[in-house]
Amino acid sequence: LGIFLKKILKVPLVFDCQGSLTAEIIDHGFVRKGSALCRVFRAVEGFVNRRADHIVTSSGPAATALREEWNVPAGKVTAVMDGVHTGEFSPGPKAEVRRELGLPSDRPVALFLGVLNRYQGIDILMDVVKTMKERGVELHVLVMGFPEERYQALAREAGISDRITFTGRIDYRQASRCLSAGDIALSPKISLTEANGKLFNYMACGLPVVVFDTPVNREILGDAGVYARFGDPADFADRVEELARDEEKQRELSSMVRDKVVREHSWEARGARLEAVYRELPVTRDE
Repeated sequence: LGIFLKKILKVPLVFDCQGSLTAEIIDHGFVRKGSALCRVFRAVEGFVNRRADHIVTSSGPAATALREEWNVPAGKVTAVMDGVHTGEFSPGPKAEVRRELGLPSDRPVALFLGVLNRYQGIDILMDVVKTMKERGVELHVLVMGFPEERYQALAREAGISDRITFTGRIDYRQASRCLSAGDIALSPKISLTEANGKLFNYMACGLPVVVFDTPVNREILGDAGVYARFGDPADFADRVEELARDEEKQRELSSMVRDKVVREHSWEARGARLEAVYRELPVTRDE
């Protein structure tokens, strides 16, 4: 549609690329790698990449993939990561929010906010909660998002309903306040290519974050993240346990992530970079 409008209106086309179409449909299990349908999607993706006048990606690794895998000229690609309104998302009244959500006050709370599915790592998260209970780690997990019914049933079957609270869908306007309930944030997302925007909100609220070790997560968190081996639930559980038991480390990382997000990932910083991309485009384009 963008390519069609570009031709009609005679204006440049900027492609906001949140990830590789082909890689994501494989990650989600919609097609098999190397299948005929996968090759069709890859051809479409290549066509779109070539026809855009400039491509903005949400991560450095995505920009690198466009240059190296799709042969897009370096001058036509700019990485502009997602950002966060650091005034709207900030640390809040932890004890008060915990009372409102019915959370225990005598143990650390780890939380997740987002869509609940295998791709976001919620199945792994359920295993982590079970592991924590088996090890006797005093940790409660708050899961905010939907659809929650399947995972509520799995929690009952696994005997971990007493260690996990599901809120269902959360109004985005209440997200910052709800995030204030946590001591630790979790993002066991299992993708090597897609952006991970929830990390910015976690960081802005001063939450230490446990993630899988991927280029995208490294780019966002840097030295302020806690990293588990990619796709390894046992190692993820180990990192969560270590952080849950170390209050001093929690305080140190809380300060680090908040400082980093204000300096590097604010909307002001992102806006200036994106504006520069548009200013460098030609006003019109001859076909």
